[in-house]
Amino acid sequence: MEDNHKKALIIAFYLSKFDKIAYEHLSYGNKKDTHKKIGNILDVNPNTIKNMRDEFDSVLGNSRKGWWQKPLSKTRLQTIEKFDNLSESSLNAIVVNILNNFELQNEEVIKDVLITIDDNNGNLKSKRNYSFSVSRGQTGLAAENYFINNYVNILQNIGLKNCNFVDTRNCGCGYDFEIISNDCKKFIEVKGLSGKKGSILFTDKEWNTALELKENYILLVVKNLDVKPELQLIINPAEKYNPSPKAQQVVQVNWIIKEL
Repeated sequence: MEDNHKKALIIAFYLSKFDKIAYEHLSYGNKKDTHKKIGNILDVNPNTIKNMRDEFDSVLGNSRKGWWQKPLSKTRLQTIEKFDNLSESSLNAIVVNILNNFELQNEEVIKDVLITIDDNNGNLKSKRNYSFSVSRGQTGLAAENYFINNYVNILQNIGLKNCNFVDTRNCGCGYDFEIISNDCKKFIEVKGLSGKKGSILFTDKEWNTALELKENYILLVVKNLDVKPELQLIINPAEKYNPSPKAQQVVQVNWIIKEL
């Protein structure tokens, strides 16, 4: 894959993940005009930009369904792995850097990442598992939607009645939903498994939040999603489990103030 298409993937991921905010902050006009402007800068067909965005839509849970029928390719999964931890402002800085064609800064920011986004990267294939098990993946999104559609019965199973929930999935606060009732406030993290057994992945933020909130933090695991969903509710998972850490290479943005 050529570097301009790798850069297009990064920008398409940004457009998909942050949607309206991303388009507004790029200030290129409407979505069609934005795709055309990006395509002109990168020498990539504007429809390719849109199609890349639509691929990411299928797992990022925005207002568009995207290409949910089509499994994500390795380069798309690699892009998510590298950039999903970044805030809007951090990813915007990288995208603007690419589009403004500041060659030196651009290479400093993403040159190592561009090397790893490649369908033919044999080292990545042998060292990494690209089944995409992060919480915003297809299984995780299905589990979250199951909770949204069935939350009344789910919460009653743990004695929480007459509750409402606030969707906090895009807030980066370490849990997916805040449960509010007259008596208490609880926080629920939802994970999904396609089968009846499997491993689940917590981000560092999620696990540290579980450690902090203790019995107010509830883990909901929706199992067997491919056949018939089965629920497991775990109050205070940090007290009950001792997970193993897993380090992975991701993109981190540091902000530098020069010439103070």
